Amino acid sequence: MKANWAEKALEDVCSIDYGTRIVRKHSVGTEYPVYGGGNETFRAGHYNRTDTVVVARFAMSEECTRFVKGQFFLNDSGLTVAPLQEDLLTCDYVNAWLLASNVQIFALGRGTAQRNLDVPAFRRMTFRFPTSIDEQRRIVAKLDAISAQVAAATENRKAKALALKAARSALLQQLCMEPPPGAAANEVWPLVALQEITTLFTDGDWIESKDQASDGVRLLQTGNVGSGAFLDRRSKARFISDETFGRLRCTEVLTGDCLISRLPDPVGRACLVPESDSRMITAVDCTIVRFDATRITPEYFVYYSGSYSYQLSVDALTTGATRSRISRKNLGGIPVPLPPLDEQRRIVAKLDEATAAIDSLESGVDAAAQELDALTASALSSLLAAGT
Repeated sequence: MKANWAEKALEDVCSIDYGTRIVRKHSVGTEYPVYGGGNETFRAGHYNRTDTVVVARFAMSEECTRFVKGQFFLNDSGLTVAPLQEDLLTCDYVNAWLLASNVQIFALGRGTAQRNLDVPAFRRMTFRFPTSIDEQRRIVAKLDAISAQVAAATENRKAKALALKAARSALLQQLCMEPPPGAAANEVWPLVALQEITTLFTDGDWIESKDQASDGVRLLQTGNVGSGAFLDRRSKARFISDETFGRLRCTEVLTGDCLISRLPDPVGRACLVPESDSRMITAVDCTIVRFDATRITPEYFVYYSGSYSYQLSVDALTTGATRSRISRKNLGGIPVPLPPLDEQRRIVAKLDEATAAIDSLESGVDAAAQELDALTASALSSLLAAGT
């Protein structure tokens, strides 16, 4: 052990305090967020913790420790740790140690269906700390500085990605709604009802739970329809048998078809269906669109479906007090600006280029965030392990 450092069982130098049971229906007030072992669950009118790290007791995720800023209510799904003697340990140092020990704490989880913290083992964890309060504060200050640098770098990259997205939205609106430079002054793109430029415009099939199978024909759902992108979600895939497909006279979804979700969020979002290793159908709340190739390219429409003009048209025809939706009839009447096919392809090429730039920057944001997180964790571990 390095000089001026001590090593104790966590419970010998810290109090380990559970939160208090609270349920939403009995909660009064909304001023303070309620936390357990994860994110905010609801709000309450009183608080029992301030500016501290919460450790998950039940249903542990890999992020089983997190710092919660400000006043909040901690329920009994989480616990906090505080120094028994403030002249021996600072709260900030204890919090820093907990965050640095996230992996080791997660490893103390027990159970398969639900991972719960082995609290006795947690209490016995080896806790190393400098005996000097000033040294504890120096370590925490250094970690705070690193964290601030990480946050600033991450926010900078996010801001650049958002600026690019805003620029793409403006470009999309301009390209889809306005003729290119050099066009005649009075030239405008004709507006055509969506259904008029399709060879197939129909809703998916009504598939009940009793009709589903473990494999066979894949059932695509509204959750697979992203805004401009297909969301595979293979682990949640549902199927029906070939026999059921025939018995219910289902409409097959083909590669390259466009799916439009008539439910949120947002209503009217669209994507193209990629190649699949199985036949496909879709649920009744999705509209299957097969475009007339002599009039419109599917890629052009999917880009247009992300425009402000399209969303305004959809919103104007959306109904439902508790759950918004658009009927297939109303969806079919949505006006679509229709440039010549060559112009559609030019628009798609420009938007592909802008999208690639955004994707590249967002990948850089994710990679940088992972790299900075790793750097922070390394610095955290190095500083807190200095006593070994």
